[in-house]
Amino acid sequence: MLLKSMTWVDAETYLRGDDRVIVPLGACEEHGRHLPFAVDTIIAEEMAAAVGERAQVLVLPALAFGVSTPLMAFPGTIDIRPATWIALLSDVVRSLYRHGVRRVMLLNAHAGNFSPINCAMMTALDELPGLRVKLYSWYLEPEISAILREALGGPDAHAAAAETALMLALQPETVRVRDGRAAPLRSVLALNSPQQFRELYPNGAVGMDPGLASPELGRRLFDKAVDLCVQQVRTWE
Repeated sequence: MLLKSMTWVDAETYLRGDDRVIVPLGACEEHGRHLPFAVDTIIAEEMAAAVGERAQVLVLPALAFGVSTPLMAFPGTIDIRPATWIALLSDVVRSLYRHGVRRVMLLNAHAGNFSPINCAMMTALDELPGLRVKLYSWYLEPEISAILREALGGPDAHAAAAETALMLALQPETVRVRDGRAAPLRSVLALNSPQQFRELYPNGAVGMDPGLASPELGRRLFDKAVDLCVQQVRTWE
């Protein structure tokens, strides 16, 4: 069910019978000393592929860059300006709409994309009659939070135990657990410049100790996230 592996004939056949599409949304940004830049994109792609296979819904290639401004003090991070990212997502959805898509599931794995997604889709929903959009951010699901509280004893944030666990389950060869160090989140209200963020979180990881992560926890998080998204796709009238 991956568009990147299809021809236009395959896509035409699918769209004759279904108007649903999943769009994975990721980023290319630092994830501490122990995780690769593509964490958010890998998680979004893998979750979307699993959801698409189970629900038999077409999955687009991931948008692999996101809004990552606070992390720009860490070399290698790629930051897309909000206005640019809004325009990009809007054009993707408009293209889908032209091909007959009317139900779009945005599977988001990067917190920095959240506000731009809402801005882009408010305009799209106003201008494209019959368009329906759902936004699924796995890390915001209460069931996911419950698993993390049970396993870790508290909430998590960026490049810490939760994402480390997911990567241990999905691509363990990319994880350098011994290099993982995370600082506790200082404030959920404070907005930080790139330099302020690096001063507060010098290793680039925020939340619970990555050493608490395990492949078993990662698989549990992944399976629950996929289950919840499949439910949303299947019950979409």
